[in-house]
Amino acid sequence: MLFYSFEFIYLFFPICLTGYFLLGKRSKRLSIIWLVLCSLFFYGWWNPKYVPFLIGSLVCNYYFGLLLNSSRKKSFLYLGVTLNLLLIGYYKYAGFFTSIFNDISGNSYNLGEIILPLGISFFTFQQIAWLVDSYKGRVSEKEKGIWEYGLFVTFFPQLIAGPIVHHAEMMPQFHEKNSQWLNWDNMAAGLTIFVIGLAKKVVIADSIAPYANKIFDAALNTSQQISAGEAWLGAITYSMQLYFDFSGYADMAIGLALMCNIRLPINFDSPYKSLSIAEFWRRWHITLSRFLRDYIYIPLGGSRIGEKKRYMNLLFTMLIGGLWHGAGWTFVLWGGLHGIFLIVHRLWSKTNIRLPEFVAHLLTFICVVVAWVFFRAENFASASKILIAMIDFQSFSCCSVLKIEEMTDALKYVVPIIVVVFFLPNTQNIMNNWPGGLRVYQNPFRVARVFLFSYQPTLLWSCAIIILSATSLFLLLDQSNIQEFIYFQF
Repeated sequence: MLFYSFEFIYLFFPICLTGYFLLGKRSKRLSIIWLVLCSLFFYGWWNPKYVPFLIGSLVCNYYFGLLLNSSRKKSFLYLGVTLNLLLIGYYKYAGFFTSIFNDISGNSYNLGEIILPLGISFFTFQQIAWLVDSYKGRVSEKEKGIWEYGLFVTFFPQLIAGPIVHHAEMMPQFHEKNSQWLNWDNMAAGLTIFVIGLAKKVVIADSIAPYANKIFDAALNTSQQISAGEAWLGAITYSMQLYFDFSGYADMAIGLALMCNIRLPINFDSPYKSLSIAEFWRRWHITLSRFLRDYIYIPLGGSRIGEKKRYMNLLFTMLIGGLWHGAGWTFVLWGGLHGIFLIVHRLWSKTNIRLPEFVAHLLTFICVVVAWVFFRAENFASASKILIAMIDFQSFSCCSVLKIEEMTDALKYVVPIIVVVFFLPNTQNIMNNWPGGLRVYQNPFRVARVFLFSYQPTLLWSCAIIILSATSLFLLLDQSNIQEFIYFQF
């Protein structure tokens, strides 16, 4: 069940929210149990046979956490983390590593088809964080119940594609006074954020996806030529598709949770406005970056053990980040490329030479776009074909894959989208001044207020949201143009 499916919008979420608030008047525990059951139903909509898998993982990690909280033995922590990694390793990476072994040894082992459980990377990393927090004694006594833990893992707005949250970030909110009572401020703000996210996904991301798909599919055909203009168009349209696909999901997740009176951490903060690759990673998939920093980079020694080892730690962490996204060499290369970018940024920062902001923006964006080619490509050969075409400027104005009309139509989408990305406020900017919105947000761009776009519960804003939601729902009628969230595959 997708956030933008009619089943979710018109049936699941209204029923879930109504039951949550009605039961909340009687008992917090009943409302928590209700949300857990609804979340398991939401997860089982895709493949019911993996619901027992999720419950088994949840129960085992819960009791490991209780054991760690009482004993504080590192051996139990290592065992719990190892079991989680073995589980995700089998489902997500067994086929990949088997193919590597076959290539090296000349064997032909075949593990058969292994169906990847939806969201396994997210709920596994989240439970590893729970084990570490339990070991360090960061879990409150009143939030240690099995149903509370079940909600922490399965809460449907963030179950499939994040954000990756800490137990202490979410669970205390369910125990706040009146947290299970209807809050109209949160409902209004949450619905607004959800509709903005829905429009990002349906109106923008899915509208430009066909252009990127056509060019990347052409790269798989060895006889098909790709011009420089088409290669750059494919890379940029995919960059924008991924941006609005993931940003749209993040907004919808935050909006849905806020309607339940829960504030999820911000996971996406205008990353293409970054002045450096390091800043990009503080803004793109913020909770994943935090996890990689806290549980891989810092335990390896971080920056405390000398510059050379720091660079190795950076590269290793980003390789793990790439592999986390997918079991394939293109993801490893994507992560490694970002690791190299971070090392170069670190070396450059030592020179104390500051680039003009426009140059820094442009250089960072180009690096990110080039790296996305590996992220999107099916294999190294097709990625190389697009990257080589991108530097063949003699063929820039040629059209081999797209017709002239298609190129023109694509540019009509891309140019306004680039303006939106670089010059308009993001969702956090829009909601920052409304008390029911994202008050935790701090604006890093020295634009304290955006009066023209600031959300207020006015007739004008109501009309704007109605028009935005009606447009999105109209486009949803043609399901052939709608695609799953890109991050669902991770």
